[in-house]
Amino acid sequence: MLNGRPDMSYLHWRWKPYECELPQFDEVRFLSAMRNKSWGLIGDSILRNQVQSLLCLLSKVKVMNITYFH
Repeated sequence: MLNGRPDMSYLHWRWKPYECELPQFDEVRFLSAMRNKSWGLIGDSILRNQVQSLLCLLSKVKVMNITYFH
């Protein structure tokens, strides 16, 4: 949108592989599994986009759930 794309229909696109059922991403479970772990990410702009997508998914976790990790 910031680059001037006039339509917004792409905001509702969903990718689904053929004959593959993936479970819904569980942000709390992911954060729990990654607690006290370090990450090193090496890549290009594609990896940066993937990290930004992951951060968007993780931003759905409510502040109340943070106490769950202490």
